[in-house]
Amino acid sequence: MSNREDSLYEQFARVGKAVASPKRIELLDLLAQGERSAEALVVWKVGSPSGD
Repeated sequence: MSNREDSLYEQFARVGKAVASPKRIELLDLLAQGERSAEALVVWKVGSPSGD
């Protein structure tokens, strides 16, 4: 196998590892629907801060 092929397969493995978590896929789906602020993503992840 060539170095180029090795590099390509390594990149595929990195992408696979990045989306291995169902929560990460859910987050990617949320981001694909439109731009979100970091605050909106935190609220999505942990829920609304108390006192709101």
